[in-house]
Amino acid sequence: MEKLSFTPFRCLEANRPIGNLQQSRLKAYQVASATRHKLNNVKRQEPKSLKETFAKAVF
Repeated sequence: MEKLSFTPFRCLEANRPIGNLQQSRLKAYQVASATRHKLNNVKRQEPKSLKETFAKAVF
């Protein structure tokens, strides 16, 4: 789980946040995630499936 990043933008298109404020928020999440992974010396990766998200190797 340490390699994962939280973002409310990883959702169905119908539920995706919209508007200028939300676009600023998206950029802030991206920068924070990249910085955190760099400081922790961990490669940032996105899960490709729920099975991969909850795999024991991720924890």
